Amino acid sequence: MFHCHNLCKKYGSKAILKSVNFSMKKGEIAVLLGHSGVGKSTLLRVLNNLESYDEGDITINGTPVDFNDIGMVFQGYHLFDHLSAVQNITVPLKVSAMKSDEEAKQIAFDLLYRFDLTEYAKSFPAELSGGQKQRLAISRAMAMGPSVLCMDEPTSALDPRSTIQAIEQIKKLSHQGYSVLITTHDIAMIQYMDCTVHLMEDGQIVESATSKNLENSPRIQSYLLGETPYED
Repeated sequence: MFHCHNLCKKYGSKAILKSVNFSMKKGEIAVLLGHSGVGKSTLLRVLNNLESYDEGDITINGTPVDFNDIGMVFQGYHLFDHLSAVQNITVPLKVSAMKSDEEAKQIAFDLLYRFDLTEYAKSFPAELSGGQKQRLAISRAMAMGPSVLCMDEPTSALDPRSTIQAIEQIKKLSHQGYSVLITTHDIAMIQYMDCTVHLMEDGQIVESATSKNLENSPRIQSYLLGETPYED
């Protein structure tokens, strides 16, 4: 069980995250909804130790998180343009995980095969399609052996066909036991996945519901309908 408890983050005197609380079971998909600027991407960066936080706890099975347990797939993929596909995986493994060259290559080629990228092992990111870049970014994140994968706007740069493929890939990751946390403005994703939906407003999660039970969640319904923030 992954648990985020009372997580707070400030930039100077401005509170960006305000006592954020949520949990994820093994294999669960969770979706963070909310307008731009409510703190979704900041939350992912904090969870991945890319930014510090001021208060709260992040745990897995009751133990303070080892940030190698959390992988990140960035919105722009953040691949190394000067490295081939296989090097995009092996170099972080050797530098950050201290894997030998042989170990890193074995992990990399296993993942490239798994994500149908073997034939592109020596290709550079500029030579890959959007969907291929995303699969490579997922492979790189998974190489570190995380139990939680964070994905920032995973369908924002994809065509409709690649979007469906990305959704199917996320579902496969869930079935393989990964907990997947997604930020998105693509509300259509929710129709294709069994997931937990968390609505963020002003740095807080204000309402949560399963994707099968959204009709009983007025704030989420208001957001999905494109209305102004729900008022009690």
